[in-house]
Amino acid sequence: MSRFHILGSDRPLTVPNSWLVSVRPDGSVGFISIGELRTAPDNPQVPCSINRQFSESDYAMENLDLPRSEMHSALTNAGLFDDEATAMLATWEQAYFQSAGLRLFHVVPRAWTETRLPLTVSVDADITRVMMGRIELVSDCSLLRPS
Repeated sequence: MSRFHILGSDRPLTVPNSWLVSVRPDGSVGFISIGELRTAPDNPQVPCSINRQFSESDYAMENLDLPRSEMHSALTNAGLFDDEATAMLATWEQAYFQSAGLRLFHVVPRAWTETRLPLTVSVDADITRVMMGRIELVSDCSLLRPS
């Protein structure tokens, strides 16, 4: 079981998109689109729980295109231009998509970004800030080994 929590939030927040990605040392990828996550409405400090174990059939070399494609769409839907989303994903290629590990990716809620990273500019400007979060999860190493 993985736990997701937006640290320091004092109100319920909704994470619009999230993905669980498992990369094995041989480069095969397990991927699941989780979708929306919400903190508990009566207690925003309670994390959402994600129960997911990858089976052997969930892993494939060609699965890497799935999370990149979905993340690209989510980033552009959140306000980035196509080339900005492409560049953001390219910066993660080696460390996050080709290195073994279990990761939860999520679009950071705008309310959290504006509260935790306030931005003031001295001239009128139309600014859209989109952030992608990543949580490295500790997993049973046997799940990451090719059979």
